[in-house]
Order: sequence, then structure tokens, then C-alpha cells
Amino acid sequence: MRICILLLILFICAGIYAQEHKSIHQSESEKYSQYNYNSESDFGKAENGNSSKRNSLNKTVFGWNPYWAGTAYTDYDYSLLSHIGYFSYEVDTATGGYTTIHYWSTTNIIPLAHSYGTKVVLTVTNFGSACNTALLSNSLKRQTLISTLINLVVSRNADGVNIDFENVPASQRQNLVLFMTDLSNTFHNQIPNSNVSICLPPVDWNNSFDIPGLNSVCDLLIMMGYNYYWSGSSNAGPNAPLQSSGFWGSYYVANSVNNYLAQGVSAQKFCLGVPYYGYEWPTQTNAIKSTTTGTGTAYSYSAMKSNSASYGRIWDTYSLTPWYRYQSNTWHQGWYDDSVSLGIKYDFVNSLNLKGIGIWALSYDGTNRELWNQIARKFTVQTGIIGHETEVKSYELRQNYPNPFNPSSEISFYIPANGNVTISVYNIRGQKVETLENKYFKTGLHSITWDAEKYPSGIYLIKMQSGKFSDVKRAVLIK
Repeated sequence: MRICILLLILFICAGIYAQEHKSIHQSESEKYSQYNYNSESDFGKAENGNSSKRNSLNKTVFGWNPYWAGTAYTDYDYSLLSHIGYFSYEVDTATGGYTTIHYWSTTNIIPLAHSYGTKVVLTVTNFGSACNTALLSNSLKRQTLISTLINLVVSRNADGVNIDFENVPASQRQNLVLFMTDLSNTFHNQIPNSNVSICLPPVDWNNSFDIPGLNSVCDLLIMMGYNYYWSGSSNAGPNAPLQSSGFWGSYYVANSVNNYLAQGVSAQKFCLGVPYYGYEWPTQTNAIKSTTTGTGTAYSYSAMKSNSASYGRIWDTYSLTPWYRYQSNTWHQGWYDDSVSLGIKYDFVNSLNLKGIGIWALSYDGTNRELWNQIARKFTVQTGIIGHETEVKSYELRQNYPNPFNPSSEISFYIPANGNVTISVYNIRGQKVETLENKYFKTGLHSITWDAEKYPSGIYLIKMQSGKFSDVKRAVLIK
């Protein structure tokens, strides 16, 4: 009997440990805290290529700027950023003040971002159950934190705060709402049009976040849609699986988003956090879902892209994300997101009419431009997002809407002259699964509906053929 009880206790503790693993926000904060640099320039700079042209964003694009990015912010494409979260103010749980605010008092990111019309908020971090209990359970500490934040934000003419409290215990559920209520009221009263946001975990293991209460007082709620497989995972797998198709279990991005929406998050306050990083693990074999043989290491998108180019990019149709593998003494697997998988996630955001996205973290794309370009394609007026009509003078196959979808989606196309049009659907292997239309159409814009009830989840290719014109769009079915 005692052995059974002991095993039960060990099982419960192991479960709690697995649930409360460190987020990438916390692990990287701890990693870079060991460096004693005196200024942002000590961390160096990435050359991303600044843009002086203001795009017409139709979504919120919130990007975290970690202090260890140095002066990389001088090359961000501010035309594609609505908000920047300066990471971070680290809470002193003994007082409610701070242990460090890094370069907040001197950074030039604020006036530079403002010159492009981008807002800057101060991200506040507090990690771990004990630290969050010490802060949130004490009304004087909560008020000290609010007062300190107001002074720091006003002193830099900034635009608000972003709260990143992680592993909040269930005992502090209501205190968190009280704190966010007081914080929001104070900021909205003292700094008109200021923005107050909070980070949500992909899975609220302890039921610590009162979603209706937080939704009523926050301007944005940003779900950190990553770390589904993390450094300590027992198997290598996707960092941010949009779907699972039963292969990756019941925890994946689409499920997390829908759960929060069902709990009462307003779509027009809800942002999906996306990763500009991935994990690489040593593994037992080269097989997908292999057991890991050591701790995974987080690498930036630019590093993961380089590795994928060297070892071969593999597309996982279960999670809709890329990965690679190679052998060096032992097998290694790297899982990450690229412009293709992020584009599918952005289609998902548009299909649910969410407020926008959050990016962890700015600068992690290095000198690459494709992630900026994907934001422009999906979230600016110029791109022809559904509902935005532009003058059409040539053949055009538009992106199906919604996308991802379940089980039906609308496909629109334009032809500038009378003629025969064929619309066909192929699976990811290039096999035709259905012909939707093959008939004569008159000049103009037309729409048809594809009912995919009988097909499994996955990526499908919609092909339009009319005379010499041919185009293909990617459609994502998620059930």
C-alpha cells in the first residue's frame, strides 16, 4: 500500500513538473542575465533592412524586443509592426519594484519606433509559482508595481505595459484579475490611449487565468503559441503544431486558440503568439517522434533555416511545420517554423478574425526578409485580404476563405474574358482528389464552395486552369 501511495505521489509530482516547464521567455531571460554588458551596443546588431514606407496593417502585429537583441531594432521593418514590447522589467517580488529594467531608461527604440507610428510598451516579467504568489497576494506590492510602471512609462513617453507572469498558481487567480484591473484603470486614466496586455500560456494547466475577468479589463490577450515541445521533452516534436491530426496528441495551437475563445476571450482582443525560433534535440533515431537522449537547445529562425538548408528540410503534414535531421555521433532533430508554416498560421488568424499576432522574438530572423514579407502578404491592405476589393484586370485565383477551414471554404476567381475554367483539388502528394468546376464562365468575379467533409485534415492544393493561365493556392483543412 505504501509503495502504491509513493508511486502516486511521484507520478503527480512528475506531472506538475512537466506542466510547469520553463517557457522560452524565462529560459532565455535566465541565459542572457549572466552577461554583464553596459549598453545595448555591446550585444551587437542584426542587419534586417529598415523600411520607411508605412504599410496599411489591418491586424495588430506585436513583437517582443529582448534586451539582448542589442541595437538590432535600428533595422526592424516598423512599417509592419503595430506594437513593440521592450523585454523586460524584472519584478522584485520583495517590494513590487524591479531588480532590473535593463536599458529602458536609455534605449533609442522608443523615439525610433514612434517616428514610424509604432507603439512601444514595457514588458513586465515574473516567473514561477512562488514569485507570483509573493507579488500577487500582497496588495501593497501590487500597488508599488503599478506606480513604478506608470513612472517608467511616462518618463519615456511610451505607450503602455505588457504583463508576462508565468506559472501563476490557482490560488492567485482572482488576485491576478484584481491586479490587471487596477493596472488597466491606472494606465487608461493617466495615459490616454495606452495599451495594457497580458500573456497567456498555450495551456492553462492550473486554471489560473480567469479569462472573462481578464478579457474585460485588458486591451490585448496574447497567447504564447509555442513550446508545445520544449527543451526537456522526452520526444522530439513540433514547437508550434497548428494541428495534430491525432499524431501529436491533444495539445496544439488550433485547439488552444479555440479553447480560449470558448472561455470568453474576445477575438478582437486575442493575438496568437508565433515563434521565430525552434528546438534541436539529440535523438535515439532519425524517425519522426524519436525519443530524445538529452536536453534540447533553442536556436533562432536564422540558425534553424541554415541548418535546414544543410541537412534537408522535411515537411510534417501532421503539425504543418518543417523539421530536419542529421547524424553527428548521434542523431539530431530540429523543429521550427518558417515562412510557409507561419503563413498557414496567419491564414488561421484571418479565418477566425483574431486581432493579430505576437512575435517571439524580433531580431531572431537575422538578415532574412521572408518572414517580414509573409506579414505584408497576410496582414496589409495591399495584399487583397478577403473583404478588400481591388480593381482586377487579369486572371486571378484568390486564396480560399476561410483558410484553414472545416469543412467548407469559398474559392473566388476572376477571368478578364469569357472562357472555360477548371478548378481542381489535389492532395499534398500531387494526386487529384476532386474537380470542382470544369465549364464555361463569363468575364468577371466568380465564387464556388468546396465542401471537404469527406476528406481528412491536411494540406490541399487548389488549381485553376483557364487557357494558358494556371495558378495554385494552398488550402488547409483542420478537423
